[in-house]
Amino acid sequence: MAAHQKYFLLKFFLAVSILFILSGIIFALSDTGIAQQGVTEESQQDWHCNNLPGSVKAHCESFNAIDGRLAGANWYLGKNNSHGSIAWTRSPLVNGYAIMYRVTNDTYYLDKAITQIDDILALRDDNRGFLDYTNRSLAGWSATNYSNTSLGLRFAVHSGVIIYPMLDIARSVLQKSGMQEFYTQKALEYIEEAKKVADAHEEEWVNGPDTRVSGSEGYYQFPPDFPADRPGMNLPNNQQLAMGSSLLLLYNLTGNGTFLDKAERMGMMLKNDLNKSNGTFNWHYWPGKEGINVTKNRPEDIGHGHGGIDINFAYDAWAQGVLFNDTEMGIFASTFTSKIFNGNLNNISFRVNGSTTVNTTDYKNIGRWLYLTPFDAEVYRIIEKIYAFNNFSLTANRNALEGYAMLAEFWPGNSPRSFNLSLQKGWSLFSVPLALNSTSHGLSQLLQQGLILSFNNTGKKFYRASEIKAGEAYITKSAQEIIIPLQGAGNENAVLNITPGISLIGFPFSEAINASDFVETILGDENVSLYAFNQTWLVYNPQAGMAGQSLKVLKPGSAYWARKR
Repeated sequence: MAAHQKYFLLKFFLAVSILFILSGIIFALSDTGIAQQGVTEESQQDWHCNNLPGSVKAHCESFNAIDGRLAGANWYLGKNNSHGSIAWTRSPLVNGYAIMYRVTNDTYYLDKAITQIDDILALRDDNRGFLDYTNRSLAGWSATNYSNTSLGLRFAVHSGVIIYPMLDIARSVLQKSGMQEFYTQKALEYIEEAKKVADAHEEEWVNGPDTRVSGSEGYYQFPPDFPADRPGMNLPNNQQLAMGSSLLLLYNLTGNGTFLDKAERMGMMLKNDLNKSNGTFNWHYWPGKEGINVTKNRPEDIGHGHGGIDINFAYDAWAQGVLFNDTEMGIFASTFTSKIFNGNLNNISFRVNGSTTVNTTDYKNIGRWLYLTPFDAEVYRIIEKIYAFNNFSLTANRNALEGYAMLAEFWPGNSPRSFNLSLQKGWSLFSVPLALNSTSHGLSQLLQQGLILSFNNTGKKFYRASEIKAGEAYITKSAQEIIIPLQGAGNENAVLNITPGISLIGFPFSEAINASDFVETILGDENVSLYAFNQTWLVYNPQAGMAGQSLKVLKPGSAYWARKR
């Protein structure tokens, strides 16, 4: 490196150190002395669907129309779970509200979700003093119509689908800065209540049958004294994985590895049951030797959302960075486009192997397969056409309502992508090339602890970050090298604000770019030099020519200091 560059780097390092001191920023990051930038709460205007893109707006309006028709049923408020109504009637409604809040950022939907959730919690067995078949009143919602004795039975599948939208709401609220205290407290409350429900099924959990160090399995079973069919057996795939998705959310929100371990173990039960053939997957409704015998080798079906629940879990696991990769999710998508859908909008396969044709009119919950849109947009186009062909927007059906919410969220223009953010041990400059749907546990923990900083390029001051925005630059310090899986929509339109002197800039692009191309083409200013820190300083100085440049390529996930002369 040239002597003048070494001299500048020394001055630069000293300048940054002085800025830290002047700003009261020490990477020990005590609560005192950190210059915080005020958070302005976003306007809570009742915009509903108005500011959404055309197709998304249309699906949002269909959602609202169905929701309006459900007013005649008082939105099922007060309806308990004796016949599974909270699980299969009310949870799709709450899930729809949770999704629409995320799509619109409108607390109109958040308030409707909270009204439902609070009513559902009040109807929980322990809160209303209802005794189940064990003569206990536990955290769950007993159903009586499935019992051989008319006594109350708590099903893990019911618990899973009921607490999932509660946790989804909590995640959306907690990852957003500037929320009213009321919403934050509700989110924290829902996490605690969901943990109680998950804990109430602990005695039903079994490690195995395959307990190898690599590929360990685990499952929930029906209790041996269960007064219903198949006591003592492991649950069918969809009944396991409904709880599995909720456990993944609990891990995301709490960092408790026990939740992740259980989710991964039951996920291995699914993975080990998958049979790949001609680029598609086939799997069983009921895994395990006894389950396969009981159902006579029956493949998984799409009825009651069964296969869709499995896909929901696979998607959540993929988003968490465990169990399933992009290729495997693409195979699930091919299963839908070439086996479940046979080219006829009026008929689809009832089973994932392409057998048993059924009329699409009865399968409004086919929308759950929209989780596969990021891996093949054809899934979205098929489901959108099925909904239009059957005029589902004219119904008063809660599954159609949930489906339109998912059509709004998974519109291919918003299609989520994944990205693994790598933070080195010690200091890291980073950015994310995604508009995050939610902040992962890893980033949430760093934000909550005040361990992520940003830099005001105009005022030349550091401040504690309250949220992570696509393409913007951040600084953190980690005790060890970590990889954080992220999921969100692609967003490469971030404004690169470079002012005279020192600026901190993110890298908004999903593909690497040569430093020379970035400065000359993207920035269009050869008076800007770039500096990266990777245990040592790397430099790109357009005035020095190509020889000796130590910073040659800019990469997604990175951030850079810029010096404008």
